[in-house]
Amino acid sequence: MSLTLRLTGTGGAQLVPVFGCDCAACRRARREESHRRRPCSGVVTFNSAVTLLDAGRRI
Repeated sequence: MSLTLRLTGTGGAQLVPVFGCDCAACRRARREESHRRRPCSGVVTFNSAVTLLDAGRRI
């Protein structure tokens, strides 16, 4: 048996970059994908079964 959890998004409720924002963090996130922040989510893999966990924006 094998169980893994991979976090695919660890950002807060407000994503980065924010639409219309011109701050340094948002400009950098537009240039470099590695600095973008997405909603909290993860992937659970148990043997060959895969489950997506997605908290979404409203939690």
